[in-house]
Amino acid sequence: MAHGVEKRQQVRTLYAAGRTLEDAAKEVGVSYNTARTWRNTAKVEGDDWDKARAARRLSGLGTEDAAMAIIEDFLAAHGEAIKQVRENPEISPIQRTQALCGLADAFSKTMAAVGKATPQLSWLGVAMEVLAKLAAFIQAHHPEQAAAFLEILEPFGRELSKEKA
Repeated sequence: MAHGVEKRQQVRTLYAAGRTLEDAAKEVGVSYNTARTWRNTAKVEGDDWDKARAARRLSGLGTEDAAMAIIEDFLAAHGEAIKQVRENPEISPIQRTQALCGLADAFSKTMAAVGKATPQLSWLGVAMEVLAKLAAFIQAHHPEQAAAFLEILEPFGRELSKEKA
């Protein structure tokens, strides 16, 4: 079923305002797959919905709120990436371990960068550095535990980000 340009714009507006793509699609009355196709097509055509979403979100926030928004977005994407690595049967154990280590490194670097950008969150950067060292230690001495560590690390990161300095 073809949908009009108006519905596409409504989905984009809702998504840019902070709704998930799934929720925006539901509200407008189109399938998630249609909304995803629209978003991907728009990006190829030079209209990056994710950039519009980030710009709108950050425009009304202070530095600390912006940093927390970045952390929240990163943790959501990071968690989904870990899930995909764990659930993909075509990935060998070595590839899985390498991917999980790369995700741990990305997590550490992102959290450290956010901590440097916001003095109020610098304690979070220190915590992430300690966790990165722990991840490296686990990888070097207990590689069979890397997946379990990362499974725990992602929700722990959400809890840690709720703490006050």
